[in-house]
Amino acid sequence: NCDNMFIAKAYALNDGGDVVTCWLAENQRRHKVIARLDAYMIHLLQQPREGWTRPQFDTLRDGVGEVRFKVQGILYRPIGFFGPNRNDFTFLFFATKRKDFEPLDAIDIAVARKEHIERGMVRTVDINRWNP
Repeated sequence: NCDNMFIAKAYALNDGGDVVTCWLAENQRRHKVIARLDAYMIHLLQQPREGWTRPQFDTLRDGVGEVRFKVQGILYRPIGFFGPNRNDFTFLFFATKRKDFEPLDAIDIAVARKEHIERGMVRTVDINRWNP
């Protein structure tokens, strides 16, 4: 069964873009980085919630979690949450990590964005990149 269990969504930005499309554009020359995210998301979106586990995914706090991958010594940490609908995984913020999160307030930003979505203050955008 190649149907996705989850729909990928992204936090909409004020300029009309969204966090996923923006991150992909910023990293367009980092082919290995994009390929790794693509491979992880194609896999994760096909898993039930209990299949989202380390090493590819881990929960953080306040209802958000991180997709976890490493390319050329840099730890990439796209942060998102399961929602707003039952079968959604919505990307909120893209961070990197060495010892600490970069930026340091990455989780706080993600949690605030999650609350904005849940309160209906910000819309989400469907990301069809990883659909079968």
